[in-house]
Amino acid sequence: MGLFQLSTAGPLTIPPFSSDTLAVAFESDRAVMATDTLVIASDDPVQPRHVLPLTVEASAFFITADNDDPVSYFEYGVWFNSSVEASGASSRYISLSGHLGAWAQFMATPPRSGTYAISIILPKTENATNHALYKILARGQTLDSLYIDQNAGSGGWVELGRYDLMAGRPVLVQVIHAGGQTAGAVLRADAVRFILQGESTGLARTESGVLPGEVRLLPNYPNPFNASTTICYSLPAAAGVHLEIYDLQGRRVRTLSREIRMAGEHTVTWDGCDEAGRVVASGLYFYKLSGEDFSLSRRMFLVR
Repeated sequence: MGLFQLSTAGPLTIPPFSSDTLAVAFESDRAVMATDTLVIASDDPVQPRHVLPLTVEASAFFITADNDDPVSYFEYGVWFNSSVEASGASSRYISLSGHLGAWAQFMATPPRSGTYAISIILPKTENATNHALYKILARGQTLDSLYIDQNAGSGGWVELGRYDLMAGRPVLVQVIHAGGQTAGAVLRADAVRFILQGESTGLARTESGVLPGEVRLLPNYPNPFNASTTICYSLPAAAGVHLEIYDLQGRRVRTLSREIRMAGEHTVTWDGCDEAGRVVASGLYFYKLSGEDFSLSRRMFLVR
């Protein structure tokens, strides 16, 4: 079930009219509610015995991406800050009028491989859209997309679904104003939580569990981006590869990789800097993957 532990072994000597602090820790290998009793015996002539009940709830491992964290949150469109929140110090909203295509994006990188329940939380609301498009993306591909009524269950966590995620690979959750038949006045964003349901040490390195039959260059994520972006590609066999960044005029901005890589999936991060370490300007850029018998490219947009 679990184990309660005291930070300090007794007995303790506490001078008159003073105090001491005991830290009680609880460890468990699963989510559980546990109770115990802490008994304090002393030479106090008035009350020599104190009995303190202990109750603890151990939850499953989780990580939270919040709009207050600039590392894990990015948005596109004219969003506004709201003091009404369900997680963190604030939340964000955007008017549905005239902002078709606006989106907010949450990013997290699971430290463990396994099945995660992905949930959203929004402030208690009645004027939000009933047709918010949510997309879950990993490894440059869309794992799922679904429409959510943001008013239903607002104020509490609402599960979007459960997905197999790989350790060290960023996962994106986007909420998008996609139009359609919608009621409400605003689109809201507050926080996303990734709750580990079951750990795995052997998730496949490729989407299908086998090596790809051809060289693949996947869409970078996030895109657009304002700090850094991740580029993924896969090889059917070991090969010498060049991964390079070019600007709109065709000038090479940065060489990210120039080496022999083994078969399988590979991930490279671009920090938005050129070869000299200088931050490049906003705009459209291209990333190109090339080798002896292949050349693939995609475009990405940097927003400062």
